[in-house]
Amino acid sequence: MDTAQAKQAVISAGKKLVDAGLMIGPWGSISCRVDENLFAVTPVGCSFAELSTEDIIIDEIKKKSFIKDHRPFFERNFHADCYRLRPEINFIIHTNQLNASVLSVLSRDILVQGIDNIEKLGRTVKCASYALPGTGALRRNVSGAVVSLPSRAVLIANSGAFCMGENFNTAYLVALTLEELCEDRFRSTPNTLGAPYGKDVYNSIRRTNTFVMLGKNGESFTVPMDGEADSRFPREAEIHRAIYKAYGEVKCISHCAMPYTVAVSRMGYGIKPLLNDFAGCVGVSMGCASPEPEAVVSKLKHSPAVLVKNRGAFCCADTQSNTALLEMIIEKDCKAQIEASLISTPKYIGFWESILIRLYCLRSRRKKKEK
Repeated sequence: MDTAQAKQAVISAGKKLVDAGLMIGPWGSISCRVDENLFAVTPVGCSFAELSTEDIIIDEIKKKSFIKDHRPFFERNFHADCYRLRPEINFIIHTNQLNASVLSVLSRDILVQGIDNIEKLGRTVKCASYALPGTGALRRNVSGAVVSLPSRAVLIANSGAFCMGENFNTAYLVALTLEELCEDRFRSTPNTLGAPYGKDVYNSIRRTNTFVMLGKNGESFTVPMDGEADSRFPREAEIHRAIYKAYGEVKCISHCAMPYTVAVSRMGYGIKPLLNDFAGCVGVSMGCASPEPEAVVSKLKHSPAVLVKNRGAFCCADTQSNTALLEMIIEKDCKAQIEASLISTPKYIGFWESILIRLYCLRSRRKKKEK
């Protein structure tokens, strides 16, 4: 395979993985072996659905260097180690897929059952122990798990999965099989979490002196930024107004009423991060507030999202796409809070580790805006 073919394989893989829901946001990585010396790999913070040939980096397997201006993910070492130590592997995807990520917070190996599953994955899916992203410790943990067993998949504690194959189709099938296998371990389903939030759910967008509330059924209301409560508008309008007036950088607000998020909000207390992407997007914790506007505003001082008792979560960002991403990340962490706890005791990410992950993500986002 030449470099052009490898780049195109990575681009095609990115689109397919996003469509399948195996890649959520800019976390994760994809690579394809070119030959015994080179591989193509995605860069830091990329949009996997919008990759171009100019984005893809040609990296060296044996040397700590890369052949391009873009900087690859720090995870490039995982890929390089795997290609060096597992010569049969030609394609790798590091996903933050939902069910594998949820199960990874237990930091347990998975004993694979069923002949078909064993043929696709191997007899055991090893779980690499947790370490901070980008550290030598995490590289050693992942690389050790990759070579310890002849498996095509490795869980990365509190992160996601590392799926490998002779080509993309094989690696993709590994990711899908692992996702189904992890889901089979869960004991509850959305239907057993209690009744969904039964009220109208609204997102909103800030305008100059107003904000527009958008209902899930297509209705919309233009609400003045200043003024008193008005029965013509949804009752959530006062929460949105209070947030916009308190935080000028917030341009969009979404109300996440996904099943696990609503279920966690009913518990009435905040949560700490179980997953790296939650720590990166939300921070060291997400508080739970009563539905009074002042209480919601107060809980948003150190986080872009807040649980609201019995209602789910309110997510704040500069764009609608970023609030939608927050919803998915929060729902995944809430699912981990519930499902993992029913199996065993989940392992939370530490306070200082969460701070470092959050600072890294904020810095990366700032640099991306400056370009």
